[in-house]
Amino acid sequence: MKKLLKVVLITLFSLFLIVCVAGYVILSRVDLNQYKGKISQIVYDATGRQLGIGEIKIKPSFSPTVELSQVTFSNATWSKEPLMAAVGAVDVSVELLPLIHKSIVIKRFLISDAVVNLEENKDGSANWVFETKEKEEQPKTNEKTSFNFSLISVAEAAEIAKSETSENNILSSMIIKEVALDNVKINYTDKTAKKQSYDIETLRLDENDDKNIDFIFKVNDGLYAGEGTVGALTLLNTDKAYPVKADLEVMGIKITTDLALYHVLKDISFAGNIGAKGFLGKDSGYNESAEVQVKGDLKEIAAVIKSIQMAGNVITGDVIAKLDGQVPSVKAVLSSDKIDIASFAKSQKSAWAISLISEAKATTLVPAEVIPYDALSAVNADADISVAKIVNNNATLLNNLKVNAKVNNGVAVLKVLQGQLAKGNIKADATLSAKNKTLALNADMVKVNLLELMNVLDAQSDMFRVVNGGDTDLYIRLNGAGNTYAQVVDSLSGQIALIVDKSALHLGNIGMMKGDIISQLLNTLKITKGNDDLNLACAVVRADVKDGLAKFPNGIVVNADKFTVVANGDVNLKNDKLGLSVKPFGGKLTDTNIAKALSSLVKITGTLQKPTVGIDTANVVKNVVGATMTGPVYLGAQMAMENDSSPCYTALKNTGYEDRFPKSDNLVKSTTDDAGKVLGDSVDMVKDTAKGLLNMFSGKKKKDGQ
Repeated sequence: MKKLLKVVLITLFSLFLIVCVAGYVILSRVDLNQYKGKISQIVYDATGRQLGIGEIKIKPSFSPTVELSQVTFSNATWSKEPLMAAVGAVDVSVELLPLIHKSIVIKRFLISDAVVNLEENKDGSANWVFETKEKEEQPKTNEKTSFNFSLISVAEAAEIAKSETSENNILSSMIIKEVALDNVKINYTDKTAKKQSYDIETLRLDENDDKNIDFIFKVNDGLYAGEGTVGALTLLNTDKAYPVKADLEVMGIKITTDLALYHVLKDISFAGNIGAKGFLGKDSGYNESAEVQVKGDLKEIAAVIKSIQMAGNVITGDVIAKLDGQVPSVKAVLSSDKIDIASFAKSQKSAWAISLISEAKATTLVPAEVIPYDALSAVNADADISVAKIVNNNATLLNNLKVNAKVNNGVAVLKVLQGQLAKGNIKADATLSAKNKTLALNADMVKVNLLELMNVLDAQSDMFRVVNGGDTDLYIRLNGAGNTYAQVVDSLSGQIALIVDKSALHLGNIGMMKGDIISQLLNTLKITKGNDDLNLACAVVRADVKDGLAKFPNGIVVNADKFTVVANGDVNLKNDKLGLSVKPFGGKLTDTNIAKALSSLVKITGTLQKPTVGIDTANVVKNVVGATMTGPVYLGAQMAMENDSSPCYTALKNTGYEDRFPKSDNLVKSTTDDAGKVLGDSVDMVKDTAKGLLNMFSGKKKKDGQ
């Protein structure tokens, strides 16, 4: 019995070898190139396009591979590119045993070294849509789907058409286990002639043991990459959940998905979780991430934001997007318990220590970038944002911030509904209109405590420190128009008023600082030392803006116990040029103050990026000549007239905020009383100074001994 079994096995094995060898010989001798013409004709009849094949070969094995080389496919007649596709090689490996059951199982379908040109014409027609007679005669179906996934019918046919004998059903029972692309470039041109290219280094779709499909891809040198698993194709036309699990990287953003799709070929819906990391950029340093639970369909999507984390700050909320209207709409409610602004700075001290004395460096203040007005018409949105507390490290800067942002019919409105900033209150609104291409900004900050603000921002220093007080108000009313941010700024009109109340300041030895506009100014005014502690009565910045020109009508004031500084002039926002004159006055008149009055009539010129501080030569000569020719009376009267008793009131006159300070009586009695005596004692010094200045301006040099 054993001997007989052995003989049978040897016989069967021999027959198997004979069949294999015979099959190998037959396959190796088959010349499939004779069928190229027939294949091309079939493709032409189906698509109306020419198919070119360089050579067809067969590699004999248990899964024979058909190799096609130098394959081309012609383009639409309206295209400038002659070929829609040019393929270096197409390899198709077929399993032999399924052929017995009249099924075609393709073990591997590989396309390599290919260029594919996808185009849309100006009228919206696409070169991947083939207009043929057969297609036109096909009956229309009432069933509407967003796309046609032809492989689904193929997969279904594999189950139901095993007993059919027609050629069409044999072809329809085709099953593909693996699809692979290597070194494939896809060029896409839309109907506006905008071009994009995608270099697919590798793409694999491979059926696993669970009949699901594993995939992996890498595009544009890893700019787009990922791997994961999707469900079997046969699930797409059922009511069962179609799983999509993936780890993706898109332009540096890492995305994870765990979704279930339903009714993919009909009215698709989905539910699951999406995560993302690095969405602010690869080197942001904020370690940002998001976890979102989504549910919806093609009409409405609801998202529960479990967390959006940036630099340790957490935001949660709910978002609903409606997609079935003429314009998509989004409704969002977002909130955070605490946001630490210091956490966003790589160097917290340098990033948030707001310096009032900063270097003037040449920079582009406002970019000439086009404002994306079109985006305002692409979506309608309504978002409520609330933050319980904004801190800088452990110090509370802002409490109970509530913001609303709306976009409706091309108009965006951002409103700060409430907020407590450094013991003060803030409210603001900004409106951007796509139709009118205008921007309007209104903001009120009332009783913001400067001492508290400086402490929270960690901005106190030996050079400048607020000791106490400093309630500050800021009022902004501005509007502008233009296509770019720069044009909007250049056209601004409105008013800005900044008011600082009584406070005690410590200035330090500001004269030690180099290279910034404030130190230039204070050095020129000769008040850089000896004024370490300063009691500020008030400070004001008032700017009247019209068509990009900001005028300061005696609108920059520092009124303190040891000196008063009033600035007048303008800043041209169109070219950033400065034209300010500064007039200091140091309290009671002394010999030093007279010299200071003559030598410290200051002009600030240049640009905002590169300001220059110098002496106002014309006014110096005017005052010197007046003192020389008319004596102390002229100079005393001139100085007394310029010494406004309430410069902050004067600066705010006709703004509606001037009542914060008492009205000016224009002359200070003590100044007038002191003027005669002091000027009488110092008139010789004035005349000597005058002669020296006049000689200098006329080009004459002072002789030795004179």
